[in-house]
Amino acid sequence: MVKGKDVIGLKVMTVSDGKEMGKIKDLVYDSNSHEVKALLLDEGGVFSDAKIILVPEIQSIGKDAILIKDQATVKKASEADQVVAETARKDQYLTATKIVSEDGTDLGKVTDLYFDPQTGKVHEFEVSQGFIGNIQSGKKRIRVEDIITVGEDATIVRGYVEEDFSEQGKQQGITGAVETAKNEAPNVMEDIKNKAQGLTQQAKDKVEEIQSSPKTQQLMSDVTQKANEAGEKIRSATEDMKDTIENKVADVRNNPDIQKTKENVEKEMDETAETIKDKSHEMADRVNQKAEEIKSSQIVEDATEKADDTINDVADPTDENIPTPPRVDNTDEPNDTAHIEIDIPKK
Repeated sequence: MVKGKDVIGLKVMTVSDGKEMGKIKDLVYDSNSHEVKALLLDEGGVFSDAKIILVPEIQSIGKDAILIKDQATVKKASEADQVVAETARKDQYLTATKIVSEDGTDLGKVTDLYFDPQTGKVHEFEVSQGFIGNIQSGKKRIRVEDIITVGEDATIVRGYVEEDFSEQGKQQGITGAVETAKNEAPNVMEDIKNKAQGLTQQAKDKVEEIQSSPKTQQLMSDVTQKANEAGEKIRSATEDMKDTIENKVADVRNNPDIQKTKENVEKEMDETAETIKDKSHEMADRVNQKAEEIKSSQIVEDATEKADDTINDVADPTDENIPTPPRVDNTDEPNDTAHIEIDIPKK
């Protein structure tokens, strides 16, 4: 079965010489017999005849091209039989009339048809119910046997076609997708569950098969042996390292140079301590000496101050604190000597 719009636009090629004859513009459809009589190659004009290819003379209709025997296969519409010539003349190609049920319900418009590429016999028509309708429930199909009349302005179909459209809508578009998902959900879940269980069992069987295979057993044995050898090498290396470290420590402890250095350090520390001790004593002596000097200096200063005060008192006879003049006693001393006693009052 070939869809009409899939044919429109295809290149026409001759098998005899590989010449491209043009591209298909439309289909010459006979609404009385419900047949595609020919494919329109050139629509023609007022003074020119349309060029067509009769369906029985088509060798094959492929995805990218239509093959015909030779250039002579392309004919003028007037050269074909009367039905084809009349259909081409009326410009009645791919019909686009309204579809109305015998109950008077508008069901949409014909937008395409499906025909047998060998005979041209039309089996179904594709009907569009508008942009929104197509999205919601998809395009519908009408069988040729459901058609009552094909008129100039409308095609009348059986009353049950409307119900058929409703059933088709449940399987197409958004409505169909939702309905399909709703109906198929339990089956899908069951399939997923069964497949999951099957995959799980397959995985288990595969694991058991791998584990029990001689190659796997040998591989596991080799891995275990290698692991044991590696562990033994690590333990041996650790022991060797431990012995090496202990020997190095013993060498350091027993090294004469290190012992001598230790003794020298201890001796220098003792000498330094003794020097610090001597310096401390010396510094203490200096401090004491300085303190004595300061003390003696203060005593002299105090005595000097007292002497100055006494002299000032003697020089001032009005001072009632002047002491009684000293007694001169010449009895026990030589005549030329006078003994004077001065009583300095204490402050």
